[in-house]
Amino acid sequence: MCGIVGYVGARPCEEILVAGLEKLEYRGYDSAGVAMMIPGGIEKVRAVGNLAKLKEALEVAERQGLVPAPDENGEYTGIAHTRWATHGVPSERNAHPHVSGSIAVVHNGIIENYESLRSELSAQGYVFTSDTDTESIAHLIEATLKGEPDLFTAVQIACRRLVGAYAIAVIDQQRRAAVFATADAEEHLVRAVVAERVAVDAAVGEIPVVEHQRFIEAAQVALVDADAAPRTGAGVQLAIDQHIVDRLGGDSIRDRLELRPGAVGRHAEQRGRNPRAKVRIAE
Repeated sequence: MCGIVGYVGARPCEEILVAGLEKLEYRGYDSAGVAMMIPGGIEKVRAVGNLAKLKEALEVAERQGLVPAPDENGEYTGIAHTRWATHGVPSERNAHPHVSGSIAVVHNGIIENYESLRSELSAQGYVFTSDTDTESIAHLIEATLKGEPDLFTAVQIACRRLVGAYAIAVIDQQRRAAVFATADAEEHLVRAVVAERVAVDAAVGEIPVVEHQRFIEAAQVALVDADAAPRTGAGVQLAIDQHIVDRLGGDSIRDRLELRPGAVGRHAEQRGRNPRAKVRIAE
């Protein structure tokens, strides 16, 4: 199983991302990579082999001028990934993250309809540089952003077209935000952390900066940025995507999300791990 770590916070993110990946090494992997926001864009660094190889690649990138940069609020943003090859051989070009336009994506799981998405997106002019199913997600979200500029909404729209079991993390250089989404509660729990706003797709193992945490479960999408999760720890903006709920099993999935019975409209209280959390119901 692949591993995902994401970070939005006040500290330079490289060491935190790598520390998160080290907590996920027990899963096994054949390559690893990070993507971080830099002045004017997103920089990705990937390597085949263990995390020592990734650290070496990061050192080379730093000598060549890689400098992660905070936004106007002093926030650093990045995502990281360990890959166990399913689509395409272990190689740097198949390692995550994958970049399309202003966004970078990492992915855990399998997208069953990636070939049809790949054909559709290629016809629109998108160039694929890997053999992975993940690159289709990156281009799909980037294409969706052309018609829906809100990253949170664009990820929801794109996920409705994905068939399979997955957890994804997306960062957007233009919007200086990160979005995490999952469609399989059994295999791909994502832990979104409020205080330092780290996310890791594991239910075990602590990252040093973790103080408070929330789980993202089946069909949930979480936005993590300076507005949705200020440094006071006010929270992470969550939405439940009804389209994915229906696809995964309707009421049984909704029961697992522990929504208060009778909740209607765009807001409902979520019980369980964070009884004060607000969940925005996607229309």
